[in-house]
Amino acid sequence: MDNDRVKYGFGYDRRISDYKLVRIADYENTGCFNIHVYTLRSDSWRSTQTNFPYLFARQARPSGLLPSGLLFNGALHWLGTQKTSSESAIISFDIINGRLLDFPYPEETMSELEDSRELFKNLCVLEGCLCLVLIYRYVLIDVWVMHNYGERESWKKWFTVPKSTMTRSYFWQPIWSFNDEEILVDNLSSLVVYDIKNTTTRNVFIAGVCGPRNQPESYVESLAQLYSGTYARSKSKSKSKRKRGVD
Repeated sequence: MDNDRVKYGFGYDRRISDYKLVRIADYENTGCFNIHVYTLRSDSWRSTQTNFPYLFARQARPSGLLPSGLLFNGALHWLGTQKTSSESAIISFDIINGRLLDFPYPEETMSELEDSRELFKNLCVLEGCLCLVLIYRYVLIDVWVMHNYGERESWKKWFTVPKSTMTRSYFWQPIWSFNDEEILVDNLSSLVVYDIKNTTTRNVFIAGVCGPRNQPESYVESLAQLYSGTYARSKSKSKSKRKRGVD
């Protein structure tokens, strides 16, 4: 099955103090979602089917990597489109309640999304907020921040990356923010630090981290074992982990 029709994610259910693996399939673009959730402690799968007026959208990512959901605020997030109007939105799956939700894009971007063919989109988390990255290829990159989770009116444009500092790649994935001034970014071929104020970049070399089959990510550091039932609440660290692609 096309990877754009099947999505995966991994997260923690605080209600039952357990980890869950999620697989969601949008079969044949019908808008009917098959949801499969594996619970670690009980070693069991739970499957449900629900109608949902959205479809998964293609998301800019390196070839060979699984379409993993962005974990934030107890939910997994993917890019989506409205089934009948093709209006762009963010599809969210609440790990605790097992519900699918949708978040609209910033209203100011809707006409641009309809008109642009050379536009790629990514999601990320920066400064404790959900962010939307709009990559207008060979033109500019806009980064929007949802300051109040789930509220469309709280979307604000944070910064714009001008053409002069862009690469020719369609991939531009923010990983970490340093004091609201510099952003660590994976641009597929390397890691770079983007200076928001001065609109400049500098390369960061970490052996074995970047490349078309690896995807650096930030993570929460914890000594809790998977079966311990202890929830990790420590502050995220500005580190990267290596994530291998799967054929």
